Amino acid sequence: MSKHAYIVLSAGQVSHELAPLFGDVPSGLIPIRGKPALMHNLRTMLRAGDSDVYVVVGYKRDLIERRVFRYLQGEERARVHEVLSDPARRPGWSFRLGVEQALRDGATDVTVILGDTLLNAEMVSYVHAGGSFIAVSLNYTNPARWALVDTAEPLHILNKPADLKSVVYPAIIGLYHLENAGRVPLPEGDTEISDCLLAYAAGEPMRLVEVRDWIDIGHIDNYYSARKKFIVTRHFNHIQVDDFANILTKSSENKAKLVAEMDWYAALPADLKWVIPNVYEFDRDVPFVKMEFVPFPSLDELYLYSDLHESTWSVVVNKLVRLLELFNRYKANVDVQDYQAIYVAKLRTRLEDLARQQPAMRPLLEAPGVMINGAPCLGVPAAIEALERIVPRLWSENDHSIIHGDFCFPNILYSPESEALKLVDPRGSWGKPGIHGDSKYDYAKLLHSVSGGYDSIINDYCDVRANGTAIDVHVFKPPIAGFLERTLLEAMPHRPQVIELLEGSIFVSIAALHREDPRRQLAMLALGLEKITRNADRV
Repeated sequence: MSKHAYIVLSAGQVSHELAPLFGDVPSGLIPIRGKPALMHNLRTMLRAGDSDVYVVVGYKRDLIERRVFRYLQGEERARVHEVLSDPARRPGWSFRLGVEQALRDGATDVTVILGDTLLNAEMVSYVHAGGSFIAVSLNYTNPARWALVDTAEPLHILNKPADLKSVVYPAIIGLYHLENAGRVPLPEGDTEISDCLLAYAAGEPMRLVEVRDWIDIGHIDNYYSARKKFIVTRHFNHIQVDDFANILTKSSENKAKLVAEMDWYAALPADLKWVIPNVYEFDRDVPFVKMEFVPFPSLDELYLYSDLHESTWSVVVNKLVRLLELFNRYKANVDVQDYQAIYVAKLRTRLEDLARQQPAMRPLLEAPGVMINGAPCLGVPAAIEALERIVPRLWSENDHSIIHGDFCFPNILYSPESEALKLVDPRGSWGKPGIHGDSKYDYAKLLHSVSGGYDSIINDYCDVRANGTAIDVHVFKPPIAGFLERTLLEAMPHRPQVIELLEGSIFVSIAALHREDPRRQLAMLALGLEKITRNADRV
């Protein structure tokens, strides 16, 4: 009986085109839709059947181990195997190492995929249909970047021909399925993948399979095209992107929120319009908004998966703080009642919602005190009382200005190459409708991405355990996190204790919004209570 295995080749580094965006990371760590390409492929492979997966690593293998392997759970982790290659050698070397390891473990059929090619349902269907094949496509540009098949029988491959000026032959797109792989020895030298395919095809029949829908994110143009197809959005939003016109159309079931967002875009002063995508059309009745599609990665993707230098992150932090300082030049009237509404009343309402969502959490939510990571902390009722007492003292006319209202990493698009940034998904109201609010709120939202690790939590990069009124939580953050936190705290015009207290209130408040995962809710609740406790007597 045949046994199948997947092999992912991620031993090489990202292309020179993408290195300015993400740093020198392995190809499998290019982020798309909030996750690295390797994680997307592992999820697809593990859910497609019972095949084991072999990931060939080499260049900066520790990044893959820290950012992908450590977050696989239980049975998933048992089915994923690491194969060490030499990143200085050509890809054919890694191809052979991966195939040979799978064969030693009992596989007979193997499917090999490049680390920067995304496996999809169409490709999986061809694998399940059986028969050895090379996946190809006529949907590509610049033949000099691809290996092309000019004849299928016998197989003949043109490796990145510089003399072709148009699309004539199908391009090999990084997916290869070999049945009875052990029957044909693969070349042992420092070879290209095409050498391995030619050796196999000489001994076993191999057909071409044209894939209609494929995504390669190893080149800058393909990466930007992929971002148009895969946009992370909340469940109540609907987004379409016109690939030709580069226009994004957004509608929403939450009509009030989208209208508030559109009004924020419209009310932004003319000399600040550069910080948002161009808005072409909107309708408050439907509602919908048409705006420029911005292909930059979001800061949470860069934070979690890039390997950018500290100097790059210094530029990012300085730009963000400078932008908030520009917002603060536009003064506004904000009532102390708005502070109570946002920092206290909203928190209380959402916690009541959380208790209804998760009745098992009610004893924890009602406890006067809790233990978090072994230390005594204020319980929810005591934390609310503390905020109710402290928040009126935080009211300051100087802090009232334009705010974004959801100034966190997922809503900030940034190009490390051009140092350009764009803001999306503004709140549009703060206590009352409008673009104004407490500027400290934007700093607290920014801090909850950096210090609190919000983006790690929503990507399940955390461990959390609860026992009665005790919660242990550990959030895994990238190595740059400490530097970012120090840099941000030094650059902020506010006392860190004040911003961290408000960050804690935000964490407790947003726990109710993540009903899709009680573990995330527990982590956010614990972090929020910990931060409120630590700062309640310091502000």
